[in-house]
Amino acid sequence: SASYDILRNKKFALNSYLSMQAFLFDQMSIKVQNPNLKINEERTYKSLFSLSSVLGLNAIFPKTFLMYDTVLGTNIRLNLPKTYKTNRAASEDSLWDSPSKSDQYKQPFTAELNIYIGFQSDY
Repeated sequence: SASYDILRNKKFALNSYLSMQAFLFDQMSIKVQNPNLKINEERTYKSLFSLSSVLGLNAIFPKTFLMYDTVLGTNIRLNLPKTYKTNRAASEDSLWDSPSKSDQYKQPFTAELNIYIGFQSDY
């Protein structure tokens, strides 16, 4: 990760940052149900490796509340495509597109935009 102070004085700072993140293990559980038939099933899907990058900008207002700085920021997270796989066959075939033991879910390239406000302090 890297950061750069674009502007800094006693009353204001503007900071940009870039971060690369590696996820070594990602897991999600999906529960599907049909209330009319009163059946449901949950299966776990796993992805062993994926990459994301985060590019952001923070406006920092020093010592606005006692010893705390107020931070207003935004960032964008770019997630590379990844595949989640299960190793368990479905017991309720009618609930799933693919009830096989080798079922998989492909997550496409995604982007997330975040806006936040927070507080930070020096120590």
